[in-house]
Amino acid sequence: MPRQRRPLTVFAVAAITLCAGALGLSGCAASADPDTAGLESELASVGGVNGAFVWTTHPNAPWVTRVQVMLFLDDPSDAGVVDAVRAAAPVLSADDAVADADAVALTFIDGQRGDYTARGEANRDVIGLASEIASTLGVTDAGKRQLLVSPDELRALAGTE
Repeated sequence: MPRQRRPLTVFAVAAITLCAGALGLSGCAASADPDTAGLESELASVGGVNGAFVWTTHPNAPWVTRVQVMLFLDDPSDAGVVDAVRAAAPVLSADDAVADADAVALTFIDGQRGDYTARGEANRDVIGLASEIASTLGVTDAGKRQLLVSPDELRALAGTE
């Protein structure tokens, strides 16, 4: 019994689909993350904040962008965290990278920015967050190590929404 051949169209469709997917993914990988260096220096001038690290990540998919913000605080108390978020909200909400992001993850460090050469070093001094901080700010409680805030929530905190 002769072997049946699949029509050429099935293979052509499969090849086109694979090529389109590869091109789409390479376009995502090749696109540059937004420049956050200016945002770091602006955040360093916010009251109660003595420095910042800012970078972007793409959790779960290359088209999902999260701006990671590590703020170094003068006052590591719950009130100091709340005050720092409220003071930083106008700066964050005015930034283009934040406006285009899906979310902003805020972590807080008890210490001076100058004491750390890399953000990985600062992770050991992350301030634990009480759930009351999120409820005081009116944002979603994201756990004990960070606040996960949407651009809309930042605009609300900044009073620009």
